[in-house]
Amino acid sequence: MASHIIGLDGPHKGEMALLSETAVSFGCTPDNAFVFDDRGGHARYAEIHLEDEGYVLYDLGAPGGVHVRDKLVRFHRLVAGDTFRVSGGQYGYLERPDRPALELLAVRGPNAGHRFAVPDVSITVGRTPDNDIVVDSARASRRHAELHFEDDRLVVTDQGSSNGTYVNGERIERHVLAVGDDLGIGDEGFAVVRAGEPAPGPRVLAGGAAPSLRPPPSASAPDRAATTAPHRSGRTAAAPKIPCPQCHRAVDARFTHCPFDATELPGSIGSVW
Repeated sequence: MASHIIGLDGPHKGEMALLSETAVSFGCTPDNAFVFDDRGGHARYAEIHLEDEGYVLYDLGAPGGVHVRDKLVRFHRLVAGDTFRVSGGQYGYLERPDRPALELLAVRGPNAGHRFAVPDVSITVGRTPDNDIVVDSARASRRHAELHFEDDRLVVTDQGSSNGTYVNGERIERHVLAVGDDLGIGDEGFAVVRAGEPAPGPRVLAGGAAPSLRPPPSASAPDRAATTAPHRSGRTAAAPKIPCPQCHRAVDARFTHCPFDATELPGSIGSVW
């Protein structure tokens, strides 16, 4: 079980600190977990310590005192669901099941190779720089998707994007992610991995084949000449195009997999590699 302090209102709204054996402090100096911009304020307003009976909140001289559930206290043993005020900020004490440490590993697009930690608070993915993860793609919406934990499950929710959010090639509105899932947003793809683990191998498709940009040669593959017809000018006719169901780009119908994102192409007429 992991214990947290979260800012509910005031200067630290939305901020969170994980409690451990090290004290979590409130005050005006930068070494505090929750720093106040109070001119002339004390270095320490309050601290939370781990003791035998659990986590205990101490008032160390906070302006106006420390209040737990609107009651002025000098010290208080915290229990799940407690709320308290320190110098104009309101905070909550939470106990949550231990969550897996997960990352989004970019496997396609300009961010390829970068890892993005998934924190306890929600994070957003989109085209504009105010997102936690910025996707540099014209096919991404300004605020494209949001990820957050529900208990120990990581959930992705599409935010009404124009081109959709995809998990393992399927368009979704809301989806509980698992390790190994492929998250597609705009022209970028992310693998859900445990923190520090290497990138996963190619994802196995429903038919058992791993996606490949260059399918293995086959004795039954049609000859290049059999798939084109000569014009009167002596040039060969262009092969027909089919749309990729994932990235929606027009792809040569002779390809069995999209060369942009390795999606298997339905209705292809065979490889010409």
